[in-house]
Amino acid sequence: MSAAEGKPKAKTTGVKRKKQTGAGADTLDGDRGNVQKRRGLFAKDLKVIMYGYGDAEQPLPATVDLVEDIVVDYVTVMMHKAMDASMKRGKLDTEDLVQLVRKDPQKFGRVKELLVADSEIKAAKKSFEEDEEIEKGVVKAVAAKSDAPEP
Repeated sequence: MSAAEGKPKAKTTGVKRKKQTGAGADTLDGDRGNVQKRRGLFAKDLKVIMYGYGDAEQPLPATVDLVEDIVVDYVTVMMHKAMDASMKRGKLDTEDLVQLVRKDPQKFGRVKELLVADSEIKAAKKSFEEDEEIEKGVVKAVAAKSDAPEP
């Protein structure tokens, strides 16, 4: 039985990887960029997250590097899938990412929660900026009144 006749294809993540040559020399193939340049970008945050989930307060650097590689690979694959889905419109949108996680209730719920929080933060900032503008307008009006000569 040949490979074309009926053997199922192995599922891949869509990210091509080169062989490791040296300590932490993981790179992505093609025009995807170089992971080596970004190594350590999330290390500080990942250490805190790992500690919060029960790892040692100072996890091994190799463990942090491995988790970082997994996170970068996952985000890269998800973004590529979202970009593929958005090709019809020609623009990547938040909804493309929401559609990718819609079948996973935990991820979907967290994404929705973060989107609601983001919109609330934007509304609060807008309200704060409007209050500052009103305050500045009142101060200018009072200053203009006091500078005007009295009849």
